Amino acid sequence: MPVLAAGAAWACSCVRHDSAAQQLAEADVMFVGRMTSFSNHAMGDDWPHAMHMARFEVSRTIKGEALAELAVMHATDAPMCGVRFEMGRETVILARVQDGVLTTSACSAPQFPLADYERAARAG
Repeated sequence: MPVLAAGAAWACSCVRHDSAAQQLAEADVMFVGRMTSFSNHAMGDDWPHAMHMARFEVSRTIKGEALAELAVMHATDAPMCGVRFEMGRETVILARVQDGVLTTSACSAPQFPLADYERAARAG
């Protein structure tokens, strides 16, 4: 199953998790979905990086409230560990809630098979 496509993630320094359970525990939400729209999101003049809002039709919720649609804020440039999503392509997303908004980055990309996260979620 496709995962996040890291756009120039070479500038990032991401933590390697020991297990899917550990990575899942650090996320607020995990889901599988298809991007349905994408928009630029103004963060103000003092914010040096472009932020974007991707909306997803959710096909499966691994962690968090089961909703039909979710919006996720993300950067696409390297200094912010940017990610790029492909319109209509099924994607696995781990995200955190920051100031009431779901956010993700290349460092949040799944590091293990989806089945490992599903087992960890069931184990609780």
